[in-house]
Amino acid sequence: MCSDLDAAHEAVVRAVEVSDGDAAANADAAIPLGPALGEGLPDVENPGGVRALEPCRTSGRGRSQSARTTGTIRVPSIVESMYTPPFNRADDVQELRRLVTHVRAGWLVTNGPVDAAPSATYLPILWQGDRVIAHLAKANPHWREISPDAPAVIIVTGPDAYVSPAWYRAKAEHGKVVPTWNYSAVHLVGTARVHHDAEWLRKAVDELTNAHERPREEPWHVSDAPSSYVEGQLRGIVGLELTVTRVEGKAKLSQNRSRADREGVVVGLRESQRPEEQSVAEEMAAVIRAERPSSLLDG
Repeated sequence: MCSDLDAAHEAVVRAVEVSDGDAAANADAAIPLGPALGEGLPDVENPGGVRALEPCRTSGRGRSQSARTTGTIRVPSIVESMYTPPFNRADDVQELRRLVTHVRAGWLVTNGPVDAAPSATYLPILWQGDRVIAHLAKANPHWREISPDAPAVIIVTGPDAYVSPAWYRAKAEHGKVVPTWNYSAVHLVGTARVHHDAEWLRKAVDELTNAHERPREEPWHVSDAPSSYVEGQLRGIVGLELTVTRVEGKAKLSQNRSRADREGVVVGLRESQRPEEQSVAEEMAAVIRAERPSSLLDG
């Protein structure tokens, strides 16, 4: 059976966000819970044929009655992990892969012991096909809480920025505006497994290192360090493998505002000295141009 969280996630959002000062509309329609992992990618990128979880069926009172998957895996309730209005949904998996590859790290979040808070650790990651590899310090108690195939999510965030209501044209028109925050995020949802095997660890460390060193003119390789030193370091870590069953993407870029308001935000963010805020400005400008090529942002 689906949890109440499943039903709650379906019941929400045909509307704009309240945080942007707009009234919420009716929320009685079920919303797809996210794209399939392999959507838009060659079959080799989705070797397990994993698909998105279909929406739960609900009774008239909104109580969840049942759930099923379109593939063979029943995804645990933790996968309904991110509130995403339809206009903020990012479902191009290739673009989400590019964001994760660019950021290269994320928060691993798993359930803690009974009656304890969830555990979270920030890790360098490598997303390959339908799995993510990483490693944790053996001294970190987080890994001891991860049973085989435990539900988990890795959260990767892109550039983010504060949005001042002073940038909205609506401020001069009626003044009914408030601040908000724009950002992009990817949730890699699935099941986690801890690895202690020395060969697995060495291969994972090699792959992680090579991926992160690749952009450098003279990449460093694990083999550059003395083998005895490397073996000692490997004894101080445990491996982490996340089998990805679903991907959730969100790009909150003021899509619920008017074009004039969004163009004002772009102009405001471009004046910032913060690189991440300028990045958000360019992401917003790209979305606006895609809607209609002619724009004051081209000037």
